[in-house]
Amino acid sequence: MEGDVFIAAVDSWKGEVMVKGWKEKTGRKVIETVKELEPYCSEFLFTCIEREGMLQGTSMEKAKQVSEATSIRKSFAGGINSLEEAAELEVLGFDSVLGMAFYTGKISLKEIKKFNEVDFVKGKGLVPAIVQEARTGWVLMLAYMNRQSLDRTLKTGKATYWSRSRQCLWQKGATSGNCQKVKEIMFDCDRDAILLKVEQKGNACHTGKYSCFFNRRAIK
Repeated sequence: MEGDVFIAAVDSWKGEVMVKGWKEKTGRKVIETVKELEPYCSEFLFTCIEREGMLQGTSMEKAKQVSEATSIRKSFAGGINSLEEAAELEVLGFDSVLGMAFYTGKISLKEIKKFNEVDFVKGKGLVPAIVQEARTGWVLMLAYMNRQSLDRTLKTGKATYWSRSRQCLWQKGATSGNCQKVKEIMFDCDRDAILLKVEQKGNACHTGKYSCFFNRRAIK
């Protein structure tokens, strides 16, 4: 019926679907099963059985395979032992099921709440970061952040971003000396954009201008 939600649990042991409490092999491959079930369900719960409860990290390789096999909503369980892994899974389109890591205190409720402060899912792992001079209110630049760069910024107090062209973290001013000391971080109402209020040393723009926003267009 329209509006019904059907979640298909796909439990995998080394790529093979298991049933009856993970005790019986089916001989069916996970990816084939996912593709076959997709038209009939609204969400998948995928469990990597061989990693479940081990706290030794999950299988990103298997996660990528499942992610490529289906575009509908999906959750991943089995061995996730850090929020860094949860962030990687999020980029692949998965919600993370935290069991043993939460029960043993390896990941705390406080950390989980902080993890969900910003909605990185909407932008496929990235959110725009508007950078503003704290003292004057002057808008300096626009960059992008992922969970790792936001975490690095919070820990060091130095603005760190994600380079979409180089596909790596970059700390503002690490080579030029034009660093940004973060004074305040704010999120917008939808939690999908960040405002950094900073103390800018030198110029913010790579062209040598103080702000990247120096091109003017006349308004009729």
